[in-house]
Amino acid sequence: ADLGPTFEAFALNTYLPSVKARKKSLGTDISLLKNHLLPVFGARLLADIKPLDVQSFVNGLSAKGMAPASRNRILMLLKFMFNSAIKWEVAGVVSNPCRGISDLLENNKMERFLSSDEAQRLRAAIAESANPMLGPIIELLMLTGCRKGEALQAKKTDFDFERGSWLVPNPKGGKARYIPMNERAVDTVRGALLLAQNLNPRFEQTEYVFANPRTGLPFEQIYFSWNAARTKAGLEDLRIHDLRHSFASAMVNSGMTLYDVKEILGHAN
Repeated sequence: ADLGPTFEAFALNTYLPSVKARKKSLGTDISLLKNHLLPVFGARLLADIKPLDVQSFVNGLSAKGMAPASRNRILMLLKFMFNSAIKWEVAGVVSNPCRGISDLLENNKMERFLSSDEAQRLRAAIAESANPMLGPIIELLMLTGCRKGEALQAKKTDFDFERGSWLVPNPKGGKARYIPMNERAVDTVRGALLLAQNLNPRFEQTEYVFANPRTGLPFEQIYFSWNAARTKAGLEDLRIHDLRHSFASAMVNSGMTLYDVKEILGHAN
Protein backbone atom coordinates (compact mmCIF):
# COMPACT_ATOMS: atom_id res chain seq x y z
CA ALA A 1 0.00 0.00 0.00
CA ASP A 2 1.13 3.53 -0.75
CA LEU A 3 1.83 5.08 2.64
CA GLY A 4 2.29 8.50 1.09
CA PRO A 5 5.12 11.02 1.43
CA THR A 6 6.94 12.20 4.51
CA PHE A 7 6.08 15.67 5.75
CA GLU A 8 9.42 16.98 4.44
CA ALA A 9 8.94 15.45 0.98
CA PHE A 10 5.42 16.89 0.73
CA ALA A 11 6.57 20.31 1.93
CA LEU A 12 9.57 20.63 -0.39
CA ASN A 13 8.42 18.73 -3.47
CA THR A 14 4.69 19.43 -3.58
CA TYR A 15 3.53 22.25 -1.30
CA LEU A 16 6.17 24.94 -1.91
CA PRO A 17 6.33 24.50 -5.72
CA SER A 18 2.52 24.60 -5.88
CA VAL A 19 2.07 27.86 -3.93
CA LYS A 20 5.23 29.61 -5.13
CA ALA A 21 3.53 31.72 -7.80
CA ARG A 22 0.43 32.69 -5.85
CA LYS A 23 1.33 33.12 -2.20
CA LYS A 24 2.83 36.42 -1.08
CA SER A 25 3.92 34.96 2.24
CA LEU A 26 6.12 32.28 0.64
CA GLY A 27 9.24 33.61 2.36
CA THR A 28 7.51 33.39 5.73
CA ASP A 29 6.32 29.85 4.98
CA ILE A 30 9.88 28.77 4.15
CA SER A 31 11.19 30.29 7.37
CA LEU A 32 8.49 28.67 9.54
CA LEU A 33 9.05 25.31 7.87
CA LYS A 34 12.83 25.44 8.27
CA ASN A 35 12.88 26.68 11.86
CA HIS A 36 9.85 24.98 13.42
CA LEU A 37 7.91 22.41 11.39
CA LEU A 38 10.56 20.36 9.57
CA PRO A 39 12.71 19.70 12.68
CA VAL A 40 9.66 18.14 14.38
CA PHE A 41 7.59 16.59 11.60
CA GLY A 42 10.04 16.32 8.68
CA ALA A 43 10.77 12.59 8.90
CA ARG A 44 7.19 11.61 9.79
CA LEU A 45 4.81 10.24 7.19
CA LEU A 46 2.25 12.91 6.44
CA ALA A 47 -0.59 10.42 6.98
CA ASP A 48 0.77 9.38 10.40
CA ILE A 49 0.61 12.85 12.02
CA LYS A 50 -2.26 12.84 14.51
CA PRO A 51 -4.11 15.60 16.43
CA LEU A 52 -2.27 14.70 19.62
CA ASP A 53 1.06 15.22 17.80
CA VAL A 54 -0.03 18.69 16.70
CA GLN A 55 -1.36 19.60 20.16
CA SER A 56 1.90 18.48 21.79
CA PHE A 57 3.85 20.50 19.24
CA VAL A 58 1.96 23.75 19.85
CA ASN A 59 2.07 23.19 23.61
CA GLY A 60 5.84 22.97 23.28
CA LEU A 61 5.95 26.29 21.41
CA SER A 62 4.01 27.94 24.22
CA ALA A 63 6.27 26.36 26.84
CA LYS A 64 9.26 27.95 25.10
CA GLY A 65 7.67 31.36 25.61
CA MET A 66 6.66 31.94 22.00
CA ALA A 67 4.16 34.78 21.57
CA PRO A 68 0.56 33.72 20.80
CA ALA A 69 0.60 35.48 17.42
CA SER A 70 3.75 33.62 16.35
CA ARG A 71 2.42 30.27 17.53
CA ASN A 72 -0.88 30.87 15.74
CA ARG A 73 0.94 31.73 12.52
CA ILE A 74 2.76 28.37 12.59
CA LEU A 75 -0.46 26.50 13.34
CA MET A 76 -2.22 28.33 10.50
CA LEU A 77 0.47 27.21 8.05
CA LEU A 78 0.24 23.61 9.24
CA LYS A 79 -3.56 23.67 8.85
CA PHE A 80 -3.27 25.10 5.35
CA MET A 81 -0.73 22.49 4.30
CA PHE A 82 -2.94 19.61 5.44
CA ASN A 83 -6.02 21.14 3.80
CA SER A 84 -3.99 21.39 0.59
CA ALA A 85 -2.89 17.77 0.90
CA ILE A 86 -6.52 16.67 1.26
CA LYS A 87 -7.60 18.80 -1.71
CA TRP A 88 -4.78 17.39 -3.85
CA GLU A 89 -5.67 13.83 -2.72
CA VAL A 90 -2.19 13.08 -1.39
CA ALA A 91 -1.91 9.39 -0.59
CA GLY A 92 -2.97 8.47 2.95
CA VAL A 93 -4.18 11.93 4.00
CA VAL A 94 -7.92 11.81 4.71
CA SER A 95 -8.29 14.28 7.59
CA ASN A 96 -6.62 17.38 8.99
CA PRO A 97 -4.94 16.69 12.37
CA CYS A 98 -5.07 20.42 13.13
CA ARG A 99 -8.86 20.39 13.39
CA GLY A 100 -9.93 21.20 16.91
CA ILE A 101 -6.56 22.74 17.86
CA SER A 102 -7.51 26.20 19.13
CA ASP A 103 -5.64 29.41 18.45
CA LEU A 104 -4.29 31.31 21.43
CA LEU A 105 -5.84 34.68 22.23
CA GLU A 106 -3.66 37.46 20.84
CA ASN A 107 -3.22 40.80 22.54
CA ASN A 108 -3.64 42.94 19.45
CA LYS A 109 -4.00 46.13 21.47
CA MET A 110 -0.39 46.06 22.62
CA GLU A 111 1.42 48.99 21.03
CA ARG A 112 5.00 50.12 21.29
CA PHE A 113 6.23 53.53 20.20
CA LEU A 114 9.81 54.47 19.47
CA SER A 115 11.18 57.52 21.31
CA SER A 116 13.77 59.87 19.80
CA ASP A 117 16.48 58.50 22.07
CA GLU A 118 15.58 54.91 21.17
CA ALA A 119 15.59 55.76 17.46
CA GLN A 120 19.09 57.16 17.83
CA ARG A 121 20.31 54.04 19.64
CA LEU A 122 18.66 51.82 17.04
CA ARG A 123 20.29 53.66 14.13
CA ALA A 124 23.69 53.41 15.83
CA ALA A 125 23.32 49.65 16.31
CA ILE A 126 22.09 49.11 12.75
CA ALA A 127 25.10 51.04 11.42
CA GLU A 128 27.29 48.22 12.78
CA SER A 129 25.14 45.42 11.32
CA ALA A 130 26.72 42.72 9.19
CA ASN A 131 23.86 43.26 6.73
CA PRO A 132 24.67 46.54 4.96
CA MET A 133 21.17 46.80 3.49
CA LEU A 134 19.48 46.66 6.90
CA GLY A 135 20.12 50.36 7.52
CA PRO A 136 18.29 51.79 4.50
CA ILE A 137 15.47 49.25 4.83
CA ILE A 138 14.74 50.15 8.45
CA GLU A 139 15.25 53.85 7.76
CA LEU A 140 12.61 53.78 5.02
CA LEU A 141 10.20 52.01 7.37
CA MET A 142 10.77 54.68 9.99
CA LEU A 143 10.34 57.56 7.52
CA THR A 144 7.30 56.33 5.59
CA GLY A 145 5.38 53.94 7.85
CA CYS A 146 5.40 51.30 5.11
CA ARG A 147 5.09 47.61 5.78
CA LYS A 148 8.23 45.48 5.84
CA GLY A 149 7.08 43.47 2.84
CA GLU A 150 6.41 46.63 0.86
CA ALA A 151 9.98 47.80 1.42
CA LEU A 152 11.55 44.43 0.61
CA GLN A 153 9.56 44.15 -2.63
CA ALA A 154 10.07 47.82 -3.70
CA LYS A 155 11.21 48.23 -7.30
CA LYS A 156 13.29 51.03 -8.78
CA THR A 157 10.49 52.06 -11.11
CA ASP A 158 8.10 52.57 -8.18
CA PHE A 159 9.87 55.75 -7.03
CA ASP A 160 9.48 59.29 -8.39
CA PHE A 161 12.28 61.26 -6.77
CA GLU A 162 11.25 64.58 -8.34
CA ARG A 163 7.75 64.40 -6.90
CA GLY A 164 8.85 62.67 -3.73
CA SER A 165 6.39 59.79 -4.08
CA TRP A 166 6.49 56.01 -3.93
CA LEU A 167 3.94 53.84 -5.70
CA VAL A 168 3.09 50.66 -3.84
CA PRO A 169 1.42 48.77 -6.70
CA ASN A 170 0.05 45.72 -4.91
CA PRO A 171 -0.07 46.30 -1.16
CA LYS A 172 -1.65 44.13 1.52
CA GLY A 173 -4.99 45.90 1.14
CA GLY A 174 -5.08 45.06 -2.57
CA LYS A 175 -5.39 48.69 -3.71
CA ALA A 176 -2.40 50.55 -5.12
CA ARG A 177 -1.43 53.70 -3.24
CA TYR A 178 1.15 56.46 -3.27
CA ILE A 179 3.30 57.11 -0.21
CA PRO A 180 4.62 60.68 0.11
CA MET A 181 8.36 60.88 0.82
CA ASN A 182 10.24 63.76 2.41
CA GLU A 183 13.77 64.67 1.36
CA ARG A 184 15.31 62.34 3.91
CA ALA A 185 13.28 59.38 2.63
CA VAL A 186 14.27 60.16 -0.96
CA ASP A 187 17.93 60.36 0.09
CA THR A 188 17.53 57.00 1.85
CA VAL A 189 16.37 55.27 -1.34
CA ARG A 190 19.03 56.96 -3.45
CA GLY A 191 21.64 55.94 -0.91
CA ALA A 192 20.39 52.35 -1.02
CA LEU A 193 20.78 52.28 -4.81
CA LEU A 194 24.35 53.55 -4.59
CA LEU A 195 25.18 51.11 -1.80
CA ALA A 196 23.80 48.19 -3.78
CA GLN A 197 25.82 49.23 -6.83
CA ASN A 198 28.99 49.28 -4.73
CA LEU A 199 28.24 45.89 -3.18
CA ASN A 200 27.50 44.26 -6.52
CA PRO A 201 28.45 45.90 -9.83
CA ARG A 202 25.78 43.75 -11.53
CA PHE A 203 23.09 45.47 -9.46
CA GLU A 204 21.73 47.25 -12.55
CA GLN A 205 20.39 43.88 -13.68
CA THR A 206 17.91 43.69 -10.78
CA GLU A 207 14.66 45.63 -10.57
CA TYR A 208 14.60 45.75 -6.76
CA VAL A 209 15.88 48.61 -4.61
CA PHE A 210 16.86 46.57 -1.54
CA ALA A 211 18.04 43.43 -3.33
CA ASN A 212 20.25 40.91 -1.61
CA PRO A 213 23.73 41.73 -3.02
CA ARG A 214 24.47 38.04 -3.54
CA THR A 215 21.31 37.12 -5.45
CA GLY A 216 19.84 40.34 -6.85
CA LEU A 217 16.48 39.23 -5.41
CA PRO A 218 14.54 40.55 -2.39
CA PHE A 219 15.59 39.29 1.03
CA GLU A 220 13.41 36.38 2.18
CA GLN A 221 13.76 37.67 5.73
CA ILE A 222 15.79 40.21 7.71
CA TYR A 223 14.84 38.97 11.15
CA PHE A 224 18.26 37.78 12.31
CA SER A 225 20.11 40.99 11.42
CA TRP A 226 17.21 43.04 12.81
CA ASN A 227 17.15 41.03 16.05
CA ALA A 228 20.91 41.45 16.51
CA ALA A 229 20.62 45.21 16.03
CA ARG A 230 17.66 45.76 18.35
CA THR A 231 19.30 43.58 21.01
CA LYS A 232 22.51 45.58 20.75
CA ALA A 233 20.46 48.79 21.15
CA GLY A 234 18.78 47.38 24.27
CA LEU A 235 15.38 47.30 22.52
CA GLU A 236 14.59 43.59 22.66
CA ASP A 237 10.83 44.26 22.89
CA LEU A 238 10.74 46.44 19.76
CA ARG A 239 9.10 44.80 16.74
CA ILE A 240 9.55 45.95 13.16
CA HIS A 241 5.82 46.66 12.99
CA ASP A 242 6.21 49.07 15.92
CA LEU A 243 8.06 51.41 13.55
CA ARG A 244 4.79 51.71 11.63
CA HIS A 245 2.92 52.47 14.85
CA SER A 246 5.46 55.14 15.69
CA PHE A 247 5.15 56.77 12.28
CA ALA A 248 1.35 56.83 12.55
CA SER A 249 1.57 58.39 16.01
CA ALA A 250 3.97 61.07 14.72
CA MET A 251 1.56 61.92 11.87
CA VAL A 252 -1.38 62.30 14.25
CA ASN A 253 0.69 64.41 16.65
CA SER A 254 1.72 66.68 13.79
CA GLY A 255 -1.94 67.53 13.09
CA MET A 256 -2.76 65.20 10.20
CA THR A 257 -6.29 63.80 10.06
CA LEU A 258 -7.04 60.14 10.67
CA TYR A 259 -8.21 59.92 7.06
CA ASP A 260 -4.79 61.11 5.86
CA VAL A 261 -3.09 58.59 8.12
CA LYS A 262 -5.35 55.80 6.81
CA GLU A 263 -4.58 56.65 3.18
CA ILE A 264 -0.82 56.91 3.65
CA LEU A 265 -0.56 53.69 5.66
CA GLY A 266 -2.94 51.82 3.35
CA HIS A 267 -5.40 50.79 6.05
CA ALA A 268 -8.82 49.52 4.96
CA ASN A 269 -10.58 51.64 7.59
